[in-house]
Amino acid sequence: MSDENVVSSDAISLVSSDTLSGSLLIHTARYDQTADPIRIDVKHLQKEMDVPVTLSYRYLGVNGEEIAAGSETIEIVPVPTDFALHNNYPNPFNPTTSIDFDLPEDGNVVLMIYDVMGREVATLQNSEMKAGYHSVRWDARNQMGRKVAAGVYFYQIKTARYLKTRKMVLLK
Repeated sequence: MSDENVVSSDAISLVSSDTLSGSLLIHTARYDQTADPIRIDVKHLQKEMDVPVTLSYRYLGVNGEEIAAGSETIEIVPVPTDFALHNNYPNPFNPTTSIDFDLPEDGNVVLMIYDVMGREVATLQNSEMKAGYHSVRWDARNQMGRKVAAGVYFYQIKTARYLKTRKMVLLK
């Protein structure tokens, strides 16, 4: 990311990045009394990884005296733009596999495992979930907690606006 300084008729922003620590330092000063938000483009952030951002501030009076100061750390949580159900990994698998899926919005998520006959084998998820990148592990057990036979299985995600099914293979 390149450093970008901005000077306008009502504000000045000085930006510098420290690639070793992964930090971005933004100094902003306004000449007027508006309270416009500072916007930070986070498209370059890695998906599936929360990023801690520490915001430090100082308010100065007309004579340069410090009126208030402080800092707060917040987590920026990446949110996908589209629904997705990814290939499980490993595939084929034994004894466990991971199923990743992307939710661009909050909502109820049902993630089911079916056998080749279309019979329900296990429910891995059936609850409200927040938007974001998610991963669920399946240990090749059915609803009763018993290990299932080797073979082909299907996993399906269902939300109010998305339905997708994929195939996986359990080896023994």
